[in-house]
Parts: sequence; C-alpha cells; structure tokens
Amino acid sequence: MSEGRIESENVFKAMKIRWPIFVLSIALILSTFFEKYLKIDSEILYYLLSGIFIIWIAKRNKMNIKNLVGKLPNFKDNISPFGVFICVCIFSVASLLIIFFLMTFLIDINRVVGLNSEVFSKIHTVKQTQSLTKIILTVIDPILLAPVFEEIFFRGILLHRLSEKFNSIRIGIFLSSVLFGILHLWGFFGAFIFGVFTSVIYIKTKKLLVPILYHSLYNSYNVLMMFNSTSNNSEIDFSEIGIVRMAFLIFGFIGISLTIPFIFRYVRKNISESNNKLPYFINSLD
Repeated sequence: MSEGRIESENVFKAMKIRWPIFVLSIALILSTFFEKYLKIDSEILYYLLSGIFIIWIAKRNKMNIKNLVGKLPNFKDNISPFGVFICVCIFSVASLLIIFFLMTFLIDINRVVGLNSEVFSKIHTVKQTQSLTKIILTVIDPILLAPVFEEIFFRGILLHRLSEKFNSIRIGIFLSSVLFGILHLWGFFGAFIFGVFTSVIYIKTKKLLVPILYHSLYNSYNVLMMFNSTSNNSEIDFSEIGIVRMAFLIFGFIGISLTIPFIFRYVRKNISESNNKLPYFINSLD
C-alpha cells in the first residue's frame, strides 16, 4: 500500500480532539452521578460507558480497531522493557512521597497518608466482609477494565490523534500522557511517566496488548500496596512530624534520582521522529 493511500485513509487527520475529551468527561460525570444517587459503583460504570463511547468514536470516524490493537505480543515484546517498568513503579511511589512531603505543610499528616481514603475504605470493607463478589469487583476494575479501556483511549485514540494534529510523535506522547496524568489527579507524575513508558512500548512493538499487560501489572502492584496499607494505616504514630517529613523527602528524592535516568534513556533510545511510524498505519499494511 502506498504512502498516498495511507494518507488518504488517515482517520485521525479529520478527527476532532474535542470529541475524545468530551466523551471522557461525560463518562466521568455520568458515573459519578450514578454512584451518588443510585449507589452504583462509579469506576465499573465509568469503564463500561467509556467502552460504549470508544465504539461510537471508532464507528463515527470509520476506525479499524484491529489496526489499533495489532498482533498478539510475543515473549520478547513483554520482557525487554521489564527493567524500565520496575523503574517506573519505583518512580511512581517516590513521586507520591514528594507530594506527601509538600502536603504535610498544608494539611494534617494523617490526612496526607489517607488521601485516597475512599479507595482504602472500599478495600478495607472487602477485607472485612470477604464477599467474593466485592473482591472480584475490586480486583477486576483496576486490573482488567482500566488497562483495556485506558490504553485504547489514551495510547490508541489520543496518541494517534495528537501526533497527527501536531505532526509530531513526541508531542503526541507528551500531551496524551499529560491528559492521562490529569485523570489520575494526585498521582499525576507517576501516571504521566507511566503514560510515556507505555506510549513508547506501543510505538516500538505496534501491539497495544503489550502496554495493556504492563498497565495491568502496574495496577496490580498498586492494589497490593493498598491492600497492605489498610492493615496498619490507622495504627501509625505520626507524632514526630519532622522525621516523617524528612523520610518522605529523602526516600522520594532517592527513588526519583535512581530511576529517572534509566527511564529517560529508554524513551530517548526508542523514539525518534524520523524512524517511528504510528502503529495504526503500520498495522494496516499487514
């Protein structure tokens, strides 16, 4: 297939960026509304609504989802960047420690540690009741639903559209990762770096299932941390505020300093405007 043919079939050139953003906003608003007034789990509903809207966007723009997803990954696709993935996980925790350090000057430190109190409360309830249904729903949301829908939306649709809009893969990676970080609020920096990491993997392998797999592993790591945190969270003594602040700062700084060079090197090595093509168009040739 010729370059001209590919350009003529470029569904992302004509796509309006406001539609994906509008779709994400509507899904968030509706899911929040249903949880508040109808007591329906907002996160599960959010991803179900996102799935419906993604299908609508794809049909509206005559997008081939198979070209976004690509082929099944192989072992080499999965294992080669695993060391960088570990660095991303460490960076995520370290960046949170720095945020905690800064916020201890603004609010009570016990509230800092319990920033994600709704999630901690939900997980604590699951552990208390041991309800199979609640356990499944608590695990299936971040480990299965979030990786699938967020990777299709952010790495699949937004990355392609923003790269085409600004005629730059690097700008596409940066902006789609910023939006991904904003979605995760106080975990912005960790989510941003993770967004960059998965974008690079996707462009390198041309297989969306690889970043979906890493996203699932990343969320599994976070879920395990939260399950563990609920065990002793209420028993921690923060009377020595100065020591706690210093611990947040030191461990956060060390974690970021040790990991960011490896992450930066991986991104720089694998992304260049001249050598990389967007996965959708490469997969359309197969």
